Amino acid sequence: MMFRIASFLVWAVVAAAATFWALRLAVRPASAPAYASAEQGSLVAGVDFSRLLGATPAAAPAAVAAPPPEASRFQLAGVVAPRTAESPEGVALIAVDGKPAKHYRVGSKIDGEWVLQAVGRRSASIGPAQGDPVAVLELPVLPEPSTGRLPPPPTQ
Repeated sequence: MMFRIASFLVWAVVAAAATFWALRLAVRPASAPAYASAEQGSLVAGVDFSRLLGATPAAAPAAVAAPPPEASRFQLAGVVAPRTAESPEGVALIAVDGKPAKHYRVGSKIDGEWVLQAVGRRSASIGPAQGDPVAVLELPVLPEPSTGRLPPPPTQ
């Protein structure tokens, strides 16, 4: 009797493992959407293993990174533009220094002396309060919509 129970348990484990692997190998993973892009960075970000392997560290020259231009601090995330170009209204979503985007109305202060001067259909102009626009921020171009045909339904 004990032999039959042990045999049943062994075959139950074998059947469960076979079912698990059959289901695991039969399923295809979901594909990424067309607008997704691959990460360009590596997993090991600038790690130097030479010291770990016994090399003596060399004195690296101190490189001072030049500050980016003022306009590169701003990134346009979205706009709500008026229908007519001569209207002084509009709202822009602008991210400053990589922080989350905030909404700004035309004429409001963005950061320091920078003011949102105008909003277009896919752009926003920023500059000093009393002056010409210093930078025009553009929205990135949208990817083409994916087109194609769905496969025919399986026949049974």
